[in-house]
Amino acid sequence: MDKYDYDISVDAFSLERQEYNYAYSIEITENLIIDVDQNENLVAIELLNASKELNIKPEQLVNPRSIYAEVSKSDDSINLLIKFELEDMTRELDVPLFNDINLKNNTIMSI
Repeated sequence: MDKYDYDISVDAFSLERQEYNYAYSIEITENLIIDVDQNENLVAIELLNASKELNIKPEQLVNPRSIYAEVSKSDDSINLLIKFELEDMTRELDVPLFNDINLKNNTIMSI
């Protein structure tokens, strides 16, 4: 199982593998940072200003029902989908990534 943390005092969300070998971070946007391992697998996601990015109240991120993240690749694009199942709603971030990022296809993280 992956680990989830939300720090309401700074509005920062993170989702990461229980165990992994960190290689480097990639800043996707000013509020979205991903970490990868030496095999180019997605191993952690950090979302700053999370409640603002998702257009919800910070309290709603304290105990989400589930969180799902997936990397999908095609010949010309890479996407990161993060889906938040909250008490009374669902929120998604669907983020196109740079074509030169060599993330593995269908890397999935969830709680």
